[in-house]
Amino acid sequence: MILSVSFYLALALPGVSGSGTVQPPAPAPAMIDMSSPSSVTADLAALAPVSNKVPLLAVDAVVIKPVITPIKPVKKPETPVFFGTRSWLTMTAIQHSTAAFDAWSTRRSITSGNGHELNPLMKPFAGSGAIYGAIQLAPIATDFLGKRLMNSKHPTLRKLWWLPQAAGSVGFTLSSIQNLRVASSH
Repeated sequence: MILSVSFYLALALPGVSGSGTVQPPAPAPAMIDMSSPSSVTADLAALAPVSNKVPLLAVDAVVIKPVITPIKPVKKPETPVFFGTRSWLTMTAIQHSTAAFDAWSTRRSITSGNGHELNPLMKPFAGSGAIYGAIQLAPIATDFLGKRLMNSKHPTLRKLWWLPQAAGSVGFTLSSIQNLRVASSH
């Protein structure tokens, strides 16, 4: 099959005859004599006549429709109004406030002499005011996670954006209540 196709293609090439002999190429057309400028323009006009007729391809009846349809921009999934940035900021404020309350209650528990810091990461900061800054690292991490969940492409994750911040707030509140109980016990 491939041999017969290549044989027919070889026969179709100029200069090849059916007998397999190569024929010399046809002589090139004569060049325009450049001796006089007026003869050059006359010769060029004779070679390329310009017609005033409308070309066949410019018929009004033929309408070419575009093959490629325009791409519509992808819309980001909208979150309901309740789950907007304002709610995220509210949850952020609540969580950072409860973290500060936990730091204050921890200091009060330690200064009362009845309590001590059990968290090994917070133990170096428990005896000084640095605990207020150090305790804010966990809420910053959950704020970031909550914002990422809010902007997720997965609809279930978008609905659960508030969970890390709420869990942190509950944890800080329960810890604060326990610290106040320890501080007031004799």
